[in-house]
Amino acid sequence: MGDSKPTPGLGSARQNGPMAQPASSSEAAGTASDDGFQEGERSAIILCNEPRMHGSLSKALSEEFSTLHFATGSDELHALVAKHAFETLVIHIGQAGGVSLAELVQNVRASVIFDFNTVVVSDESDLTKVLACLQDIDAVLLRAPFGRAEIYSALKSARERRRIARENFLLQRQVDQSSPIKDRVVGESEAIQKLWDIVRRVAPMPASVLITGETGTGKELTARALHDLSGRTGSFVPVNCAAIPADIIESELFGHVRGAFSGAVQSRQGLFGHADGGTLFLDEIGELPLAMQAKLLRVLENKRYRPLGHNQETTTSARLLFATNRNLPSEIAAGRFREDLYYRMNVLVLNVPPLRERRSDISRLALLYMNLHAIEIGQPPPPLEAEDLDAMLNYDWPGNIRELRNVIERSLLLNLPIAQVLGPPAALKQPAPQKPEDVTLSVDNLSIKSAEEHCIAEALRISGGNKSAAARLLGVSRKTVERRIKRMNAMNKNSRMKNL
Repeated sequence: MGDSKPTPGLGSARQNGPMAQPASSSEAAGTASDDGFQEGERSAIILCNEPRMHGSLSKALSEEFSTLHFATGSDELHALVAKHAFETLVIHIGQAGGVSLAELVQNVRASVIFDFNTVVVSDESDLTKVLACLQDIDAVLLRAPFGRAEIYSALKSARERRRIARENFLLQRQVDQSSPIKDRVVGESEAIQKLWDIVRRVAPMPASVLITGETGTGKELTARALHDLSGRTGSFVPVNCAAIPADIIESELFGHVRGAFSGAVQSRQGLFGHADGGTLFLDEIGELPLAMQAKLLRVLENKRYRPLGHNQETTTSARLLFATNRNLPSEIAAGRFREDLYYRMNVLVLNVPPLRERRSDISRLALLYMNLHAIEIGQPPPPLEAEDLDAMLNYDWPGNIRELRNVIERSLLLNLPIAQVLGPPAALKQPAPQKPEDVTLSVDNLSIKSAEEHCIAEALRISGGNKSAAARLLGVSRKTVERRIKRMNAMNKNSRMKNL
């Protein structure tokens, strides 16, 4: 197909055989190349061999697309599909060339690594016949005659269909939290407020962000906040790098073409493609294999990547966020992480504080999760007792918010107080073992009752007189401890009276 200089507003073309050929991408956009179109540029491929319809589509679509490629048959269509990236496929009905319309579209989808819109144009008066052709095709129908308003409406519907399809794909990968980020952020501590102040400030920036923090602190929630507040219209795509086998992670991230490896029966778009215009969150980035680290570095530097088995690169407008609970400088020293990638990622760093540094938020978080889990199991949430709150405030939470949520869920499922699920504080869990000479029992007072009295007295001493904590140490209920103390007091009183 030939190319020509565009006329402003129409993208007019010279004749190449019987059909007019619009301007090529290099002439229409100035700097675009055959291996992909630039951000903001829209390209379409049109299958049509009827001269009058060809002229109508060329004039109408040139106002919506900066690049148009025309094919007059299915072979020519497949040649264009193999060479050019495109946003929309327009098919004049009846041009499938010996195969059904559905089969033609499916063949095109199987041969590309990106998603596209499909618009079917028909000048057929029999609507039943038209609808029969559209079976099994995710396409928008554009009926002739049409004007600019009809073209605009059809393209808008097609783009909306693709957006919904992409979101449905992502929902299969994750349980999305639909509430706004401001309703999901709980905490008024100084540490968490300082973090969210920074999040709000850097969210609109295009730069990548490295999110650090211990496991369970809420690094993904922080990444979601950055996306929600960024104003980006694309999707938030979270990826756990540690959960993807090393031999398929390149295909998962970059996609692949049909036949790229054994089992690749059709082309597949990668997660970078699904995150285009949105945010790609790479969690556990420290687990990424070294070979993939080199390829990720190229994406960070050039915003370009090569799908597996493809001979051309593709651009991406996704913003990249990273998270890790590893010490990356130590990983670099050990030869497990690339130093150049670390410094390229380390533009903006957000450290999510552990729960032990924001203890004033524990009660709010506990009430939130208690209400959520109570609804899930169909029972009213129990009150948060002072004893439970004390136990939570005195616990170090090595698993952070994730551990807090699990503890509360366990307490509801087992119908046990949170304090009992947590057990005694760390200082009480492992009391210093007594040496044999420290034991006060002797042969003269060796009996079950005296041993019981000694154990209760020791538990009360270690727990500072707290009967509940003493009961937990002994593995009995508080009422049992109180009954034993009452009996001990009564026995001691009777013993004193006998000695008078």
